[in-house]
Amino acid sequence: MKKILLSAALCLAATTAAATDWDVLQAKSQLINREANFLKSKNASSVYASTKAYCPSTFWWSGRPSAKDNAKRGFRRQISREMENVGFSQAVIDHCVDNSGFLLENSTLRQHPKNDRYTDYVKPGIMIVRDKSTGTKTIAPVLFETNSFTDRVWQVFGANFAKICTLRGPADALKLNCNGYGELRGTFSNTANGRSTTVMRNTRYDLAIFVRRSRSYATRNFDALF
Repeated sequence: MKKILLSAALCLAATTAAATDWDVLQAKSQLINREANFLKSKNASSVYASTKAYCPSTFWWSGRPSAKDNAKRGFRRQISREMENVGFSQAVIDHCVDNSGFLLENSTLRQHPKNDRYTDYVKPGIMIVRDKSTGTKTIAPVLFETNSFTDRVWQVFGANFAKICTLRGPADALKLNCNGYGELRGTFSNTANGRSTTVMRNTRYDLAIFVRRSRSYATRNFDALF
């Protein structure tokens, strides 16, 4: 009986310690706190992410110390693929791939900006603008804050990582201010698998931002939005 009680006590202590560890990690890392349910479900011991707030917010995890390098490889592969698909240059892709690191490595927190601050979710996208006075279209890859955890303000960054647009919600009545295009109004809608479409207009311009869509899809479907 004593052995059974001792075993039960040890199991309870181990469970409590594990819960306390997650409590500590969540208290010290904004990204882990935000993604805690997912990371706990995977029993993640390492998490790898970009160190730049304007680069894609994709992160990769591993559940075994021996597999932590898989998280790094998976992150680098996915970031490269997503940014290449919308037309970013290799130099821009390399910048986001190289500026990355472990924020959690084998259950130990590392120095990482997203442990200190993680307020927005950024994805690569394609922005198309049509000048209604001439009919000409401009197509460019962008980095788009598709979600803001602290307010209803979203930023759009260009290929040189400079902010080019600011959106203010709610999603069904957006106001967009873009360099060179003035104020536009419209909507933001999510579809399956993290895809989204932002549709904006004013008297001079039609503008749309496609996330998780190919360049060919964006150009093929732009006209039907207006």
